[in-house]
Formats: sequence, structure tokens, C-alpha cells
Amino acid sequence: SGLSKNASGFYELLVQPLISSGLLYYIIPILSCTFIYVIVMIIRGKINLTNATMILVFILSMIIISPGSNILLASPWFTPRTSIHASVSLIIPFLLVRSDKYNIIKYASVPYFLFCLMMISSFSSALKAEEHRRMQIINLIQPEISKQQNPLIVINGTMPNSNTYMLISEKLPFIKRLVPNYMSNSWSWGVGYLRMNGLASGKSYPDADQRRIIIDKMCSFKKVYTSNLVTLFNYNNEYVIDFNMSCK
Repeated sequence: SGLSKNASGFYELLVQPLISSGLLYYIIPILSCTFIYVIVMIIRGKINLTNATMILVFILSMIIISPGSNILLASPWFTPRTSIHASVSLIIPFLLVRSDKYNIIKYASVPYFLFCLMMISSFSSALKAEEHRRMQIINLIQPEISKQQNPLIVINGTMPNSNTYMLISEKLPFIKRLVPNYMSNSWSWGVGYLRMNGLASGKSYPDADQRRIIIDKMCSFKKVYTSNLVTLFNYNNEYVIDFNMSCK
């Protein structure tokens, strides 16, 4: 039951978004040619029992390597960085056909490499656009937050994504799994990002109870900045970066 649940989690995290992004259209040529190549070699007797066993081991390795150790854990933590081994499984078909003298596998792999290049380019563009949006938010709230030496900062809601990110992620859903939104609710990376840009300190991180109390009373705070992207509330050294537009 646990293995089945973990396999389902891995499929939802990486496999389904990749399929939705069009991977199958690009990888089917190399997988088909590899399969045909192996069958032809078996028929011609050029693949003996040892090689056949190696092929079986490679196929099993692809299945095992893809989800990695997460598949065996009671509480798996499926994220892109804990699933990086999945990319290794995509290289395994090349190991099966080292002696393809007709180079058909190399030609069949071109669409797959084009897909990889497209994904890299799209990821870079989406990441850059989100970075620009974060800096835009920081520039908007910086004049007020910089008035305090050690502000206590709470983020309520999630930063609106950039238009570039939205366009790319609609066409390539896999991008949603790769590009994080640091400014999001209680995620410590939000305040950490502000700290990296000089707007926060080690004393700016509220604990869970503090955060809950501040959010409960935020509407009684002074509204020191507002726009269509973010509203900033302040009381003494407490600041709430509100993306939910909670207080009317």
C-alpha cells in the first residue's frame, strides 16, 4: 500500500507534468527505435543471454532509479531536488545501443534533445521573470520596511506570478514543479529572501504562534502601502506583506 501511494505521488509530481508538457512526442522516436533495434539484434542472434540479462537489468533500473529512495520511505518528500535521479533513467536507453552502426538511435534522439533544450530555455525565462517580480515587490515595500532596524515580518498569501511565468507554465506544466514562489505564507524562504536583500535580519522570523496572532489582528494595523500586487501593514516593528488583499 505504501509503495503504491509513493509511486502515485511520484507520478503526479514529475511524470504527469512531463507528459502534459509534451515529452512523449519527443521521446517516443528514441524509445521506439531502441526497442526495434534490440528486437532485430535478438533475431539476428547478436544479443546473447548475458546481453539480454543486461537489457532486463537496465529496464528494471529505469523503474527503480526514477522515483529513487522516496519510493521506500514511510513519509516521502517528493520535490524536484529529491527526484533528480529521474533524469538518469532517461539516459539508460543510450546504454543499450552502443554498437548501432547505422546511427539510427542518434538521429531518433534529436527530438528528445530538442525537448530538453526547450525545457531549459523555458525554465530560465520563467525563473528570471519570477526573480524580476520578487525584486519588484521588494522595491515597492523597501521604503517602509527599511525604517525599522529589526522588523518582524509576516507574509500572508502568495506573491502573484509574473505574466511570463503564467504563459510558460500553461504550455509546459512541468515548469510549475521547478520554479518556486519564495514569497508564500509561512514558508521561511520568503522572509529569508528579504534578508538576502537587506530588508530583514535574523530577528525577523516569527514563530507559528506569533504569525497567527499578527495575521489575526493585521486589519487593525496601519496600511502603509497598497497596490494591485501587494498591501503592506505596519504596527510598531511588525509588518505584514499581504498578497490576499484580506482587509477591505
